[in-house]
Parts: sequence; structure tokens; C-alpha cells
Amino acid sequence: MPPIEVQNLKQRAVLWMSSGVDNYGKFTVTTPVEIDCRWEEKRHQSMAPDNTVIAADSTVYVDRVVRQGSIMWKGTLKEWTKLLTTPAATNPRWLKEVSSYNEIPDIKGRKVQRTVTLTHYNEQLPTIV
Repeated sequence: MPPIEVQNLKQRAVLWMSSGVDNYGKFTVTTPVEIDCRWEEKRHQSMAPDNTVIAADSTVYVDRVVRQGSIMWKGTLKEWTKLLTTPAATNPRWLKEVSSYNEIPDIKGRKVQRTVTLTHYNEQLPTIV
């Protein structure tokens, strides 16, 4: 039986991990990878790392560390590739930006449950490096 932190991660998501910032202050991302997750769509308030209150769209339980500024999309890489061939591909309304990352350790501090808070992303996909 898999550990409790990852046993309910039965959904798939595409992740563009934040890799830095370009000369214009915009995040750059790595090539997309498909990850296991549990995606919960519900609006709520959350705290950003600078202690400001943000309106979050989703909470996603993930299997790895995810940096702030990363981009996520609910679905598989195959579905994303298929979507790119349609005229709707220029509309970024499906993309979400990671606004915060949180780890909750178990009582012994050996294993952690990882969650990210997502907000709506209104721009085109950042530069892939």
C-alpha cells in the first residue's frame, strides 16, 4: 500500500516548473511534465508568502516540491498536446499559477503531504527554458 501522502493522488496534471525570472521580471518555466495529483476546485482565501490575502481558485495535492510561479493545467500531456492544435489554444483560461506551496509533516516528521494553492492565470504561457 502506498504511503498515505500519495495514495489518493489519482488525477493527472501538467506542470511547468518555475525556473527563474527573465529580464522583464516574468517567470520562466521548464518543459512540461505530467504529475500525479488530487485537484480540488473551490474558491477560498489563502495567504501568499508575503502574508497578503489572495483569492485562490484551487488546492492541489501533489507528489513533489513545486515552486511559486509555476504553471499547472488539469489533464494529461497527451490532452494538452491535442488542445494545442485547436484554435482555443491561444486562450490561457485553463492555466493556473502556483501562488503558494505548503508541506504538512507527519507526526514523526519523516513524510510530508504537499499542497499548492492555485490562482487564475491570465497571460500566455511564460518562456520555456
